[in-house]
Amino acid sequence: MEAVHEVFPKCCIHFEDWTGVEAVHLLERYCDKYCVYNDDVQGTASITLAGMINASKLKGTKLKDEKYLFLGAGSAGIGLNARRRVREFEFGNQRVSLNQLLRGANSAWHGVKLGQPDWGVASHSIALTVEIRRENMLFHLIFSAYWEALDFELPRSNSAAEIRWRRWIDTALDSPNDIADWKTAESVPGYVYRAESRSVVMLFTNL
Repeated sequence: MEAVHEVFPKCCIHFEDWTGVEAVHLLERYCDKYCVYNDDVQGTASITLAGMINASKLKGTKLKDEKYLFLGAGSAGIGLNARRRVREFEFGNQRVSLNQLLRGANSAWHGVKLGQPDWGVASHSIALTVEIRRENMLFHLIFSAYWEALDFELPRSNSAAEIRWRRWIDTALDSPNDIADWKTAESVPGYVYRAESRSVVMLFTNL
């Protein structure tokens, strides 16, 4: 990246056909330093989201009131769902972009063990904790492309109060339990979550 930027300082670097985990990691790693673009996360997902937004306008409904099926957990599907959820966030009637939301958040990468992400070429899983300070919310995302179930450690509170994680999304569950209603999402016992093979999990809690 440094070599390309040195020779072509004004270029936009296009990440082509990375896997879901690698696409998310590379954009997060380089987006604040270089002009980078991923065709799946920011291309396919953005065009699809535009169609969803216009369809909801024609119907006279809102994105949050519709139900969507994501077939698989590739980089386009992950990027599309992230942008769809961020599109629904409003802070004081002011919509924010995904970059704005993430820049105002604290984040930490993990593997199956907290604080130990595996960035190796043979890695098949990654986890990310995001604290949205403005909303006093904590999210924990698990991306597993491994062919067997894996047990992921969950963050604990730094204070005396215990964190009660709630499951919002688990793509390994049968519909309609794979995406729960935000207000009625079930609690997750303990601080270890078993992610089934080739699945995406999103947990959340209020701070």
